Amino acid sequence: MPKATHFDLNLLRVFLSVYKSRSYTTTAEELDLTPSAVSHAIKRLNNQLGETLFQRKHVGVEATYVAHDLFKQVSAPFYAIERTILGYEDFSATETDRTFRVFVPDVYMSDLIMRLAEKNKGGAQVICVALPPDQDETYDALASGEVDLVVDFVAPHLGGVASILAHQEPMVCVVNENHPRIGDTISYDEYFSESHAFLNLLRFNSRAADTLAKQPIPQRKIHSEHNSLYSMLHTIAHTDAIGICTKNAAIRIQEALPVKIMDVPYEINKVALWVNWPKKLDNNPANQWLRSLVIELLAQA
Repeated sequence: MPKATHFDLNLLRVFLSVYKSRSYTTTAEELDLTPSAVSHAIKRLNNQLGETLFQRKHVGVEATYVAHDLFKQVSAPFYAIERTILGYEDFSATETDRTFRVFVPDVYMSDLIMRLAEKNKGGAQVICVALPPDQDETYDALASGEVDLVVDFVAPHLGGVASILAHQEPMVCVVNENHPRIGDTISYDEYFSESHAFLNLLRFNSRAADTLAKQPIPQRKIHSEHNSLYSMLHTIAHTDAIGICTKNAAIRIQEALPVKIMDVPYEINKVALWVNWPKKLDNNPANQWLRSLVIELLAQA
């Protein structure tokens, strides 16, 4: 149990940094402290909790089971509070040294990274992270503050999450340019007689691609399943599997891989890109700047 009623929250900042880096020296550099000050802070926290949080090793430190438990309990709320408070301070993208993290579908990552490098000339850093296949992991990370925005193919309609449509584009069918059974077009029957490469992107109990069909479609034969669109397209380029993807991605990949592009042989909606953020940050200047920037750049996709 804590030995004092007054708790210094700065000790948690030091603890969280040591936990992640496993190094007093690295934490000292990150927080602009001396290693001895970091060591003293951890000793104070040990005394407050009546527990030992780290064991010294030959190189760095090792977290104890108490440290693992404490990290699980305090990391998400601490970072959420810190990000909220920082965001309500005067925010200047040119002067800040803040780092933002954004989940982005892999098909849009390279373009968005390049546009960010051209557009964002200030001190703020925006890191693009591949969108997880699992939506629970995705929106848990948004709620905890691990990421600041989520670019997704759906608006999740979750409590606490705000959304805006940022971009739409057509879907196309992609096959090996030397496919033995498919010419320059593909019929409905041909499409469903072939085996398909699937992208493992489940969104609220449905495959993201299947939700785009305007009417119910037959179950497709599975050739392979992929966590990356580029893995899926590479497989299509070197096998008889077929698949669907965004038109711009197909055009780009056609420059590097032997594939041909054709219309999907049934009515299908355009793919939508939504930008999602915590509602509690609606009026947060930092998050407003970030989402305005990302929305602007996605509209150019």
